[in-house]
Amino acid sequence: MKSLAKANPKQLTVKQLNAIDLLLLGKTTQEVAEAVGVTRSTISMWLNRNPYFQQELERKRQEVWGSALDRMRSLTFKALDVIENSLNRGEVKTALKFLELVKNLEPPAQQREEVTPIPAFEECFEEMEKMGIY
Repeated sequence: MKSLAKANPKQLTVKQLNAIDLLLLGKTTQEVAEAVGVTRSTISMWLNRNPYFQQELERKRQEVWGSALDRMRSLTFKALDVIENSLNRGEVKTALKFLELVKNLEPPAQQREEVTPIPAFEECFEEMEKMGIY
């Protein structure tokens, strides 16, 4: 694909911009074609051979995913508050699920440090498995 400075939405038609929005919503090429009034092969051509269409689609995908990731990050703190409240109330199922999650967490390589396993922690899981709790 040729190197383009930046996709300019003015270089795309209204049909192409609408097609991009529909593709971002998860519509099939056939559904998009019918909605914007072109053939499925036209949509395929835009996807495979039109660098401006490809670049704008990718730009919008990044925009959508960036927003979704930001939202997920903000919800993480709320979820942790809910878990903390459940743990404070002594809800065993929540505590076990939380321990399971924490057990499987692994920090990124650059943050990883040598940690000696805590035998009691492993023994706790073994006992819970024997009891059929975990």
